[in-house]
Amino acid sequence: MQYGEKTNIGYWPPELFETICYNAQSVEWGGEVYSSSIGHTPHTATQMGNGQFATVLDFSSAITRMRIHDNSEFLKIPEWVTDYSDEYNCYDVWLMSDYIDDPQFYYGGPGRNPKCP
Repeated sequence: MQYGEKTNIGYWPPELFETICYNAQSVEWGGEVYSSSIGHTPHTATQMGNGQFATVLDFSSAITRMRIHDNSEFLKIPEWVTDYSDEYNCYDVWLMSDYIDDPQFYYGGPGRNPKCP
C-alpha cells in the first residue's frame, strides 16, 4: 500500500491473497475504532480521525485519490462507490462524488456523545 506518490505505508505478501489473486468482488477503504462494548452502552469515547463528524469544512479525516490496481498496466478510479457507517450517531462518513473526477470520503466522529449512548 502506498500513500501519495512515494510514501509506502504497508505491504501484504501475495501469499495472503491466494483465493483472490486473479479477481476480487470488492475493495474497501475506511476507518475503524475498537470498542469492547459494540451495541451496548456505554459506547467508547475513542475518537475517529480528528473527532469531528464528517464535513469538508472542518477538515475531518479524508480518503482521497482512491485507485484500484488490477491486472492491467494502469491504476483505475473505482467505478462504483458508496458510503456506510454502522455507528452513525457516534461516527459518520460523507462521500463526495458528484461534480468531481475522483470520489472522496470524509469521515470521523467523537465516539461517545449525547446522541451516542
